[in-house]
Amino acid sequence: MLFESPWYGATLLLLLAAVAYVVLNRRGKFLAGLLAALAVAIAAAGLIVLASVIETPRERMRAMAAQLVGAVATADVDTLDGLLSDDARLVYFLSPAGMGKSEILGLVEQRFRAEYRVKEWSVLENQATMDGPEVGRVQIKVRVIAQDWNVPNVSWWKIDLRRDKQTQNFKITGISSIAIAGVSEVN
Repeated sequence: MLFESPWYGATLLLLLAAVAYVVLNRRGKFLAGLLAALAVAIAAAGLIVLASVIETPRERMRAMAAQLVGAVATADVDTLDGLLSDDARLVYFLSPAGMGKSEILGLVEQRFRAEYRVKEWSVLENQATMDGPEVGRVQIKVRVIAQDWNVPNVSWWKIDLRRDKQTQNFKITGISSIAIAGVSEVN
């Protein structure tokens, strides 16, 4: 909460600064009130700066999920290859048994470079949770408009991630569909 949503804490600190100023000023301590309010306001600004500099694991996972969507939508197989772990699995309605990394890369190469070119894409929601010190998951809602159809399609996906022991970076280990507009049974 401190690093991912600093605005709550900063707002609370600014309210505290105003209260300190008013209380001390009413007691005839204008300078003390002004200095106290200034010190707490500087702490609020420091909190916002600190939160913008520090990237939490959940923020990293959300960023990776958005990168994944971008790599698939633009058929950027090289970026996708770097995001996926060697044992990554994709499970969705066309592959209920799942497919491995090389099959995922081939699918993206074939489908999104030629058959289903994406005109526009966006991430509508992006929720992340740490399930343990080395593993987490992201639930992401994606909106895609195909070049040929010009009709938006919205889908929800679950992305599993694991921290690489050597690099300490997350890798995507699993991708599975939760809901895809126009598809009655996703898994």
